[in-house]
Amino acid sequence: RKKLFLNTKIRKAPPGTSSSEAADRTRNQIDEDLAVLGVGSVDMLMLRDSPDCDVIQAQWAVLEDALAQKKTRSIGVINFCQSALECVLQTAKVKPALNYYLFHVGMGTDPRGFRTFG
Repeated sequence: RKKLFLNTKIRKAPPGTSSSEAADRTRNQIDEDLAVLGVGSVDMLMLRDSPDCDVIQAQWAVLEDALAQKKTRSIGVINFCQSALECVLQTAKVKPALNYYLFHVGMGTDPRGFRTFG
């Protein structure tokens, strides 16, 4: 286990989910993921974006609690745009360790993609 960096991603809350329900779902998923993986903690928990700022903030608070309870060593976000980052930072006690953002050669409408800038 010491040779692996283990992370898990929190599922997006379905549209229309209340912030309290999103928090409960997040809390339950963390416990389920740890049980399925057979570990007491992971190296990183990652939160997917949501169009609802209240949901983001509720889920982020659960990740902060998991960090405090040593269920994870770090917390981060996935594909957060500027407004989503600003939302999480409004109430965050712990800033995201990273924003995992999908970007690769060939991505987008430009057939040369990222290489156009080379």
